[in-house]
Amino acid sequence: MATDSWTAHRELVVRCLTEAKILWQEGKWTVSDAERTAARATGLTMAAAYDYPALPVRDLAAPPSWLQRACRLAALAGTLRAAADSLPAQGPLPMLLGATADLCEQLRDDVDRLESQWAADASEDGSEAWELDNISNDVCRRVIEADITVARLTRFLSSMLVAD
Repeated sequence: MATDSWTAHRELVVRCLTEAKILWQEGKWTVSDAERTAARATGLTMAAAYDYPALPVRDLAAPPSWLQRACRLAALAGTLRAAADSLPAQGPLPMLLGATADLCEQLRDDVDRLESQWAADASEDGSEAWELDNISNDVCRRVIEADITVARLTRFLSSMLVAD
């Protein structure tokens, strides 16, 4: 994956988010019932559950692994796309949800490759050692950036739902 493409797409999501916030805050966009329903359907206003793939972790309080985080983001793409597709194509929310879905979907190839590798050669040393050997810094960076972008979307959706 070209870093320039990733960066450009992340910047597109940030622009969509900024535009939606401005339109909403200035009263130029009134959130419809359908948009509220779509926002709730994303599941982002609830706590994230990292349950796939199951990894052997000795400490149950350990944070989710890089692979779990990447899997969640790649799976979130479908949820965001479905929420966006439930709305009329025009408007800031379907554009924002769709752009975020596209960003998360860009992790799919890495997730598929890493899941296959994990299934084939999971280390007896545990997930941390396996991830150090198999997950590149670039994948970690993109997971962090996607997590931050999704967190910003989550805050916006939450404030939009609370205010209405």
